[in-house]
Amino acid sequence: MEAKTWHKIGAAVMLVAAVVIMLMGKPSSLTPLSATEDIGAIAQYGEDRIQPFLLADWIISETGDFQVVDLRQAADFGEYSIDGSMNLPFTSLMTRDGLYEVPKYQKIVLVCGDGSRSGQAWTVLRSKGYEAYILTGGIKGWMRQIMTPVDAADLDLTDIDPHEFALKLKAMREHFTGTSEELG
Repeated sequence: MEAKTWHKIGAAVMLVAAVVIMLMGKPSSLTPLSATEDIGAIAQYGEDRIQPFLLADWIISETGDFQVVDLRQAADFGEYSIDGSMNLPFTSLMTRDGLYEVPKYQKIVLVCGDGSRSGQAWTVLRSKGYEAYILTGGIKGWMRQIMTPVDAADLDLTDIDPHEFALKLKAMREHFTGTSEELG
């Protein structure tokens, strides 16, 4: 073939490629479907949540591989907060500066009043690559399950021996309150 023919073929291929690229749109506007499916699957199977008992174990064990981020307003945080938690109100977290305050290479446990705001923050953090979890029940769940007396049967914990549960709960409560109380 002649050089002119090759030039015409090359120009035609480039024209077709340019049209295809224009039809595709901006690459930044494309959402990776697998990331969305992964986030949905994590939430569907409850892998987005952490129970208060497990968080209490992490805190007592002092593993240092997680950070509790309390999304409540400063006044609520000042009334009571989980040991070692940082206060970053939800509206602050949703800013660029707020995201920079959240450690990227630690597990993040999100806490709000009842778990609803944590779910919204979880979606944002997971989509940005954070290993984030929602504290089940929020601060209310923490107070109900860790800081106030409960019975294993009330929590439907069928896989835990009630006596073992009572002892563990008593030890957790003593750790967080610094007191030794009888279970009621």
